[in-house]
Amino acid sequence: MGTTKPLQQAAVMDLFNISAKTLDELLKDYQRSLAIISLCRLDDAIERLLRASMIDDGTANELLGGPLQSIKHKIDLAYALGLIPEIVKKDLTLINKIRNTFAHHEEATSFAVSRIRVHCRDLSTAGTRGDDYLDSEEIAYRTAIMVNWMFLSNETSELKQQPTRADGQRQRRDALEARYNRVRTWCMSEPKPRKD
Repeated sequence: MGTTKPLQQAAVMDLFNISAKTLDELLKDYQRSLAIISLCRLDDAIERLLRASMIDDGTANELLGGPLQSIKHKIDLAYALGLIPEIVKKDLTLINKIRNTFAHHEEATSFAVSRIRVHCRDLSTAGTRGDDYLDSEEIAYRTAIMVNWMFLSNETSELKQQPTRADGQRQRRDALEARYNRVRTWCMSEPKPRKD
């Protein structure tokens, strides 16, 4: 991102009562912040998609607040349920790896760091326009965030607009319960003597 103009830099330093060195550190770390914060937005979006496809009886809260708390598990579940295509699963997995690299490796300060650059180049948005614009790892990353967030938000809206969603879930749950009761009744019935 570089440094701000001297007048802007002085205003920011004065406003937040920080030194020039601290401001430079903050500006240097903006790519790390971008990676961490943007994944939080995608995590929220995939959780909304999962909730829109689940029965609303409290079980979703238990699952999403417990065993499905990590974004990796949410991605895997959304894919397994057919809520997202493979390309979205791949992008979300790469974005998560990029976030983890920024968060857990001190030397990871920009998208140009080799271990991050490799993941950025594997995103579905990398180099897809046929010019140098998306050859920038940061631009490919930002574009992947935007595309995937918009896709997840749109799919959530689609699921919520289906008027029979709740009725269909209730009917399926009732049908499952009826089949279970038939099996239970059959298993618990008195065995009939065989006639030989």
